[in-house]
Amino acid sequence: MQLSLSKKDVAQLHIMLSTLLIPPLPVTLTLDTGRMKQGDIKTSFDMATVQIAKDAIISDKIVNTHSIVASMSFFAMWNVEKNTDDSR
Repeated sequence: MQLSLSKKDVAQLHIMLSTLLIPPLPVTLTLDTGRMKQGDIKTSFDMATVQIAKDAIISDKIVNTHSIVASMSFFAMWNVEKNTDDSR
């Protein structure tokens, strides 16, 4: 499995994040991936959320909303083929 982002993907992410509230909102976050099955989707989720997972375990457990939106965007981009219904 190869996880990467093109320059175009990064540029689109920057544009999307620039439309969000300034400053980013601080939120408390707990990530529990214990029930996710091992495999490519869990691996991509872990990679997409590595920074917010680190932020969530420090003493205040505060993560900013921009980081969460960016992480979920990475996860969605990396799994778009797996989430597309081609049977239509």
